[in-house]
Amino acid sequence: MSKPTYFIPPTFHNPPDGPLKLGQLIVAVNDPGNGLDKPEPFLQHHIEVHENEQTVESHGYTSSSATDLNLFAKAVQVLAVKAGISLSAQTHATILSHIERLQVRFIQPDDDYVKASLLRPAVQAKLKTWLWQKRAFMITGLCIAHPTGQTPDTVAVENTSDRRAEANAEVRGPAGSGSAGAGGRVSARDTTSHSLKLVPRRPFVYAFQLRTCRYGRRRITNRPMTDGAVMNLEERRGGQRDVSSTGRDDADEFEFVFDEVADEDLGLEELGVDAGGLTLVSARNEVTGLPCDIIVPVALAT
Repeated sequence: MSKPTYFIPPTFHNPPDGPLKLGQLIVAVNDPGNGLDKPEPFLQHHIEVHENEQTVESHGYTSSSATDLNLFAKAVQVLAVKAGISLSAQTHATILSHIERLQVRFIQPDDDYVKASLLRPAVQAKLKTWLWQKRAFMITGLCIAHPTGQTPDTVAVENTSDRRAEANAEVRGPAGSGSAGAGGRVSARDTTSHSLKLVPRRPFVYAFQLRTCRYGRRRITNRPMTDGAVMNLEERRGGQRDVSSTGRDDADEFEFVFDEVADEDLGLEELGVDAGGLTLVSARNEVTGLPCDIIVPVALAT
């Protein structure tokens, strides 16, 4: 069995009750909050939500090597690098000191639940809007950080941006959290220090897991009669609607049907052509204590 594989969200603007939820169907791994529809209640499908959590008692980030960072610290580092900022081991320890506990929530989706999710009218309608059939992924795991509520407004960090060119850097936290985000203009006139508002004051999702949901397209040859309506002559004779006048399938002439859901997390190899520019980074999940992989852009694999 392969190691658990995690993706880092584009921002920490992801409260646990926000758009990034367990059971959510998405089509873009870099936009997990943009779901195809709201997930179905788990109760109707007898799906249990498993939870593990770990109180943060020891920071443990004393090494200067980035390879020694655990999952949460690596997620913080990834978003910091996006902002053009380098975090020292001491800064990681400072940030983690304001996290009370870390939590993992995950589900084991069965075929019935995934099939019901795929057949929802809103999901079917969205899938039909694309010219080419897109792959669908279900969010099956979330890693959630619970701050102490005393997160500082800013954390002083070293600025490593190219001082010969100007650039903007911004990392946002949850709206209304009291931590608006990291923002600043880096230029030759800047000092070597930078104030980073990276960790929100309210719980937020810092990593997520995906599984591929495979499906196919099935042509509908016999549409049911509704409200006393009758089929037209072409439908009654051949059992199939005449589409010769349009030269293409009408949007109502097919549906997407469930095939299977993957047994393991979506990995780098399974991404195929979408894996361009991405790489695996090894870490350890602080909550479970087990080794894991993180898929990040090559430029952020520091």
